[in-house]
Amino acid sequence: MINDVKTSGTPRRFITAAALASSMTLLGLASTGCEMDDYLNPSTTGYWEHTPTTMPILKRIAAIEPDDSEFVQITEVRAEDLRPLVTEYRLAPADTLEISIFNYPVSGTTTPFAVRVENNGTIELPQIGKFYVLGGTSDEVRRIVEDGLIKQDLIRNPEISVLITGRSEQQFSLIGSVRAPGPYFIPQPSYRLLDALAAAGGLVDPSVAEIFIIRQIALTDEYSDIGAPAGTTPIDPTTGDTRNNGESQDESSDRLLELIDELSEPASPAIRAPQGTNLAWQPEDDEQDPLVDLIDEANQPEGQQGNQFDDSRSQWIFIDGRWVQIKDRSGDLAQGLRERADEELSVENLVTQRIISVPVEPLMQGDARQNIVIRPGDIIRIPQRSGGTVYLSGQVNRPGAFDVVPQLTLKRLFASAGGLGGLAIPERVDITRMVGTDREATIRLNYRAIANREQPDIFIKPNDHINVGTNFWAFPLAVIRGGFRATYGFGFLLDRNFGNDVFGAPPRDGTF
Repeated sequence: MINDVKTSGTPRRFITAAALASSMTLLGLASTGCEMDDYLNPSTTGYWEHTPTTMPILKRIAAIEPDDSEFVQITEVRAEDLRPLVTEYRLAPADTLEISIFNYPVSGTTTPFAVRVENNGTIELPQIGKFYVLGGTSDEVRRIVEDGLIKQDLIRNPEISVLITGRSEQQFSLIGSVRAPGPYFIPQPSYRLLDALAAAGGLVDPSVAEIFIIRQIALTDEYSDIGAPAGTTPIDPTTGDTRNNGESQDESSDRLLELIDELSEPASPAIRAPQGTNLAWQPEDDEQDPLVDLIDEANQPEGQQGNQFDDSRSQWIFIDGRWVQIKDRSGDLAQGLRERADEELSVENLVTQRIISVPVEPLMQGDARQNIVIRPGDIIRIPQRSGGTVYLSGQVNRPGAFDVVPQLTLKRLFASAGGLGGLAIPERVDITRMVGTDREATIRLNYRAIANREQPDIFIKPNDHINVGTNFWAFPLAVIRGGFRATYGFGFLLDRNFGNDVFGAPPRDGTF
């Protein structure tokens, strides 16, 4: 009888336990909700929202890495980069020419002379002499040689043709991840970036994200044509018409002097008087020596009095920290001083550098907006694949060293390491990065905010060290989570200790 009572009470106790377990389950779901990201597990991270979102990926951590953009300005493709510029070529050192002269030295015969522009800007014709042609066009060279033949009474009506056979300034260079790096010739004004890459055999690594074009541009349009030879007629790239503003060589030289004044401004006020002014500035301190010796016109001999700033007779040039007055522009002294002034006016003062970034993927897909025109002197740099190693330690499932692949970010690195460990605290992620050859910096990141799309992700760089930390409560929470697991923990204790009370005694006849 007793066994019958116990057997009949077993289903009742089982139903009671099942109802209790169901009630606890429903209570837990009601209190937490189905959209809860984790259950007592702080290492779980993610977004898991219905609203789409986009976030940038940082290439640089501003708090620890210096900003190189102060010295190197990287710009995107502009509209003017897509327009060919048609201009007359100007001679440079190492250029080669073929000058053909009719009736010299043999009457009735055209004789070609192959010449090369020397480093000093001159060419030499046998039995004729040397001619300064640096910066000149082919038409200007023809006129220079004609004048030389006439002055030497060699030919009264010379017939000369000039052909530029080698253009050293009509080149660009390819460096980096291409199959055939080196200098290349620009055959036409509409030569573009895809043409240049095809000439070099294409890219070695198609995973390159950007191509950089290093270009020298004039500092200002106002001084872009300073020092150009007389008779120059630039060509308007939009209309094809020649542009001649009527400015003479002397006016161009005056503008050059003005530019020297601006770039070499002394600490005291300028010692240059405007045209039409009879005054000259001198230091107000009587004990200070005057920077320029002024001539008293009252004490000058008769016939030699005149304005010291008369541009028809003299000019002022700033050389070696002092202003020097040049009396005669055509004399040897004036020419030598002018050459020294030109040397002091270095290239850095006339031109500046611009770096153009071109995305590779749209370029290779045929996007004409990225296929820019190549200019003379351009340097096309294709970055090589940056290999290296990143080191991962702390509370991750697979710590160790990992290869740095293109576009590797912090989230992708954790995914490749099997995710965060059970004791990880995503708010405690340290990244140590090299900020110099012998210096490193460490900053703490909030990976939970990054995974939840509240903060931007970052690109990983070679030699980065990421250390994932934990805290005091991480281990107790892990113990509690283990105690509530259904397959081991609560279920295991129920089977072993309370199985007979809930499910009844096991059968004794060997059946189940």
